[in-house]
Amino acid sequence: MSGAALFGVLLSLAIPIAIILMVLGIFRIVQRQAEQPGHPSEEPDEKDDEGPTENGGEEKREEPPEP
Repeated sequence: MSGAALFGVLLSLAIPIAIILMVLGIFRIVQRQAEQPGHPSEEPDEKDDEGPTENGGEEKREEPPEP
């Protein structure tokens, strides 16, 4: 077996293994960030202490009284 063929075989094995390890590493980082208590989805904004709105994220507008 020539050197180029051996290199090709090793490369064809190394690339999928590297991709799998990268995906698992990214997944682990995302999971670790999601478990932190200061995650943005778990706390309301500091400027608004009311928390999530009741009507799907739209602000309530007070309409002027009708004359």
